[in-house]
Amino acid sequence: MDYQLLNAILHGQALNEPRTWFFIAAAIAVCVAGWHCGDILFDYTEKAQGEE
Repeated sequence: MDYQLLNAILHGQALNEPRTWFFIAAAIAVCVAGWHCGDILFDYTEKAQGEE
């Protein structure tokens, strides 16, 4: 991983590089996937606790 590019992204620099948008898109995809997996796991645990 290119830590200099990651640092530049976090400070609002290097927004004209294509890899910057790839890193941003990957971070958004991870957040959305975590959100959906969290919802699924929460629903599953609520259903499992309700059956007890």
